[in-house]
Amino acid sequence: MNEKIYSIMDDLTDAPFGISLAAISHCDGSYRIVRNKSSVTCMGYVISGKGVVTTREMTVRPEEGDVFILHKEDDHVCAADPSEPWEIAWFTVDGSLVEHLLMAYGLENVIHVKGVDAQELFEEFVQNACRNPEQATALNALVFHRILCRIAERMIPAETGDALRIKSYLDAHVCEQVTVEELAKLIGRSPSQTIRIFKSAYGQTPYNYSLDRRIGAAKLMLEESCLSVKEIARQLCFADEHYFSNIFKQKTGLSPRSYRMAPEKNEENIPVYML
Repeated sequence: MNEKIYSIMDDLTDAPFGISLAAISHCDGSYRIVRNKSSVTCMGYVISGKGVVTTREMTVRPEEGDVFILHKEDDHVCAADPSEPWEIAWFTVDGSLVEHLLMAYGLENVIHVKGVDAQELFEEFVQNACRNPEQATALNALVFHRILCRIAERMIPAETGDALRIKSYLDAHVCEQVTVEELAKLIGRSPSQTIRIFKSAYGQTPYNYSLDRRIGAAKLMLEESCLSVKEIARQLCFADEHYFSNIFKQKTGLSPRSYRMAPEKNEENIPVYML
């Protein structure tokens, strides 16, 4: 066990942000910390190895690259894995700013976040802790904020952003036949990954979403314009009038001409979008 702990402040009661301890711990298999109704919040980053954390009747197993958060007033048990003990950078903090920032970033109930790119920030926090208390507090209030921002960013799945980019692209190209290869290039993924990402977020493939958008646009054109069925098919990039008519009927239960003539439109769940 190799551990150098920096102790900054003993009484954090009145400080908006205070640091009590900070360290980088090179643990052995016997490392185990128990806190009952902890008076501080503890955050740790696993530099290497593995460990086990139990709190709030939950047990998680942080490993290399993960962050764990042990919240104030909770019971904590924190231990290194006996066969592959972890090396962790960690600190304990308290104050109104700590609680406010955790809530602002939606982390007040988060215990374990995997794969956070924050090692340099935790190490910076520990390095700052060896300064005088005033400097350490001022510098690390900012570092703590940056750490929470990095954690919150990691909690938003990349796939959500990719799916939204695909959806926005399809929404902007309603009158075009967009290929999955185009979408894959847009987000830098393979076609199969692209389909999976979009379907996971929106419950349908990009093709079906695009087709629904185009049928919705066709319904609007049939209702609000005098364009021929052939011209509508052309403007919406369907292969030909007959193919368009067949797809339209599958989706709405009516042919385009019947839909245009019907006094009451079919109530199929095909959304109508303004162009």
